[in-house]
Amino acid sequence: MLVRLPRVIPVACLLAILASPPVRAGLKGLLLVPEVIPSPAHPLSLVTLSPRRTLVHLADGEADLYQPRALVGSAAAPGVVLIHGANPGGKDDPRIVGLADALARAGRRVLVPQLSLRLQRLDVADPSRIREAVSLLAGPMPAKVGVLAFSYGAGLTLVALTDQPAVQAHVAFVATVGTYFSLFDLLQGATTGTVPYRGTTVSWQPDPRARELAAEQLAAFLGPADGAALAASLKRGDPTGLAPGPRSVYDLLANRDPARFDVLAGRLPGGLTDRLSALSPAQSINRVTVPVLALHARTDQASPPTESRLLIAALEGRVATRLVIVGDLSHVTPTASILRDIRDALRVADFASTAMRAQEGWPRP
Repeated sequence: MLVRLPRVIPVACLLAILASPPVRAGLKGLLLVPEVIPSPAHPLSLVTLSPRRTLVHLADGEADLYQPRALVGSAAAPGVVLIHGANPGGKDDPRIVGLADALARAGRRVLVPQLSLRLQRLDVADPSRIREAVSLLAGPMPAKVGVLAFSYGAGLTLVALTDQPAVQAHVAFVATVGTYFSLFDLLQGATTGTVPYRGTTVSWQPDPRARELAAEQLAAFLGPADGAALAASLKRGDPTGLAPGPRSVYDLLANRDPARFDVLAGRLPGGLTDRLSALSPAQSINRVTVPVLALHARTDQASPPTESRLLIAALEGRVATRLVIVGDLSHVTPTASILRDIRDALRVADFASTAMRAQEGWPRP
């Protein structure tokens, strides 16, 4: 004899499945994608209230805090520190604001610190700002927060966490988008059109302004006098009269032969080499103890995808990792509608879901 089950049981089972952390994280990942990739529909915006955005003062700068409207004043929502790249708007860039808004709608408290990186320069104070943002969002009763970082901000985030490894006790995961692994790799790419990768070199098409931007950063690292002399020599295309330090930088920037790069890099002033090394995750990657996820564009002109591949390869076997390579990105900016490439959209959704899962209770951070 068949026994008819109450209708409430299947409904209860469905609700239990939807409430399970993996499914919940997956749904949130899917809902995030239309908010950040051009899409005809934005379901998350339709079913949630706009989050509250407030200004927070850090010891050395400012940050914006986004809170889910239903949880304003509550610490119940998991936290995500969102790190911008070298975009002029910094924390106020419309892409950053839109992403922070979407993450808050998906049930996260989001803190976005303002970095000097927005001025398109690497500032040794930015890693400390990133650490302060992590500690502030974690709070006095530390809960593990996620960190989502873009472009050069992603590289600085890894440096920030390895400079003071104890901070990682408060981090559930680090998710990078278009990161760099070694500033020396990017210098080689900007000057020779090739980057090192697993014992060989591979071609890379950098941004047309890559060499100019590299020259500006190296000049800033040299200091006012030597930096000005280097800039003047580069403008006239003649290194005559340069002191040994600026001359070594001039020679590296003028070189187009990949086989000579390492020799020329070895002639750079010790202080400059030390700074480039200190700001490169490659030098301290063995101190990373948290899960790392990396998303990278196949044709990224600001940082080649080999940088994320090297990052993940250096971490495999020690921490949980995930690498996702997609096509419809221009560095960190979506370039096509969600409907144009469903497979890439699903890859981005899987990337977001994997990150969120670390804070949805499965697996426990």
